[in-house]
Amino acid sequence: MSQTTTAAETSMNVSVVPVNIDQNELELQLQEKNDTILELQSKISEFEMSASVQAELQSEKVSVKSCNPGDKVIIFYDPKYKHYVVFCFGTPLHFVHSDSTKELGIEEPTQSKPWILAEILEKEYCLARKVNNRFNVPINTKFYRVKAKPWVVK
Repeated sequence: MSQTTTAAETSMNVSVVPVNIDQNELELQLQEKNDTILELQSKISEFEMSASVQAELQSEKVSVKSCNPGDKVIIFYDPKYKHYVVFCFGTPLHFVHSDSTKELGIEEPTQSKPWILAEILEKEYCLARKVNNRFNVPINTKFYRVKAKPWVVK
């Protein structure tokens, strides 16, 4: 054993080996570590940014369970009713009000625009009282007419 070996090293059977590393080599390794740190910080920053974008997008979800003013919805042409309707589960039918068709660009049904994204502005409760009505629904059918505007996802 050498004279510089401590009692702790002796009790743990640790060998001390002198390391000959050039100062330039150490500086190069340090620079590589710094570059790696900067790269990781950049990736963390990108992740945080994408997380904030995701949070914003999550607040702008398309509603399929409700159709209330402010909801973002999918509107599509339903040949059964010969009218544009809101895609919505478990609720009465929601037909697009004729006042909104021009702004939505759906005055005439077209294959090039099978569906659109829209934001609901107003909704009006209706009851079919005539056998032959513009929505082709049976008499006493409860439904809504909705006014909507185009929704452009940011």
